[in-house]
Amino acid sequence: IGAKRDLVFLYDNLGSINVRRLMDDQALNNYKQALWFAKETNFDEGNIFINLELSEFYRQTGQIKKGWAYFKRALLVAKKLNLKYHNFDCVMEEIEYLLLSGILKKADSLSKNLVTQLKFEHNPAYRVYSFIYRAKVLAALRKYNQAHWLYNRAHTIIKSLPANQITGEIYYLRGVAYKKEGNLKEALKMFLTANEIFEETGNLRYLEKIDKEIAVTKATFPEK
Repeated sequence: IGAKRDLVFLYDNLGSINVRRLMDDQALNNYKQALWFAKETNFDEGNIFINLELSEFYRQTGQIKKGWAYFKRALLVAKKLNLKYHNFDCVMEEIEYLLLSGILKKADSLSKNLVTQLKFEHNPAYRVYSFIYRAKVLAALRKYNQAHWLYNRAHTIIKSLPANQITGEIYYLRGVAYKKEGNLKEALKMFLTANEIFEETGNLRYLEKIDKEIAVTKATFPEK
């Protein structure tokens, strides 16, 4: 059973690598293989994080209904286990769907609670993501100054580390926020910095998104 549960992590990691390399078919196969082993071994925690991976995969590829179905499965098991980090993961994924649906009042409430609950969290990644998700909601509410302040707080925690996924996300999301508020010069700076980071870390999925943002921003605000 232990070896089979190790396979859950192995296939999950392979799926995540596939996602970053734009190998969607392989990613889906690996995630589903991970889910099969999680069910086969009654590995409830594995069931949560693999269903969340599948939720994110389908959400990011525009298949919202499928993604939501996997999210609800993850949430069901997470509520049963009531483990801190899995609960936080589910809250963050729910915020993504609320933002997509424009249900900002609930997203606002959940993101506030997330920051409060993670205020003294020892795991820096969760503290950083609490700021990121709160900032994303504030940007959606057009409270851009507050959003940028929180993005800065998130960046302060990890800026001493080498370029990584989270740093790249922060620059990308700041670019999106600047673009929404009409500050195209700063938006372009953020997108270009994020592009450098994701080139270094080899995340093709983010590079694809950023390339589109850079092209649109440059067309509106050409570089001198």
